Amino acid sequence: MNDSQFSLVHATRPAGGDDPHPGLLLLHGRGTDEHDLLPLAGELDPRLFTVSARAPFRFPYGGYAWYDLDPRGVGFPGGDTLEQSLSLLDRFIDEILRAYPIRIDQLYVGGFSMGASMSATLALLYPDRIAGALVLSGYVPAAANLPFRLDEVAGHPIFEAHGIHDAVIPVEWGRRSRDFFAETAVELTYEEYPIGHEISQRELADVSTWLTRVLDGADHRGSPQIRPPGRERI
Repeated sequence: MNDSQFSLVHATRPAGGDDPHPGLLLLHGRGTDEHDLLPLAGELDPRLFTVSARAPFRFPYGGYAWYDLDPRGVGFPGGDTLEQSLSLLDRFIDEILRAYPIRIDQLYVGGFSMGASMSATLALLYPDRIAGALVLSGYVPAAANLPFRLDEVAGHPIFEAHGIHDAVIPVEWGRRSRDFFAETAVELTYEEYPIGHEISQRELADVSTWLTRVLDGADHRGSPQIRPPGRERI
């Protein structure tokens, strides 16, 4: 399909088997693009229809970013760029659910670094649309004071992981987010690895095992499939 029909430039990896499929929306880190995380989809459950989106803001040193950082640095989005990206993603989710054979009750979101912060945010803002999240080497941007729907995330699976030697987003930020999630009723899996700001093969294997377990549980429960109508926005 032509990307001009969508709010965000993106790339896809089709799923195997019959339609509709569980979906995975991937969100890259700062300074890369929609092609950065897409190869990971080949290591994950083949039932997933994967969509990898490009962030809307150009990063001065190459690639793209989801939001600016204010002078305080990590953990503090700057200006209104985070809200702008969330608005685009809100629309983009509706667009991909209409355009691609993705189950509306099984759309998961995953990200790395700044993309992980976006995936955590989406899971907490839209628990009626996001079934679960991967938060890899990122954090919950709690300083943004967003209207998280914490009373609606009960039972939603979250896999959070961080490298203990991460010099870009120190592991303390991952642990703060772990503690934040632990105060909610999500089903949290938290792991730390002896790595820096990266995704190791061991971590990827753990992500793959976790996702397959989550999908098996969702398939066991089952639910009716209704394509989403257009939604009014304020």
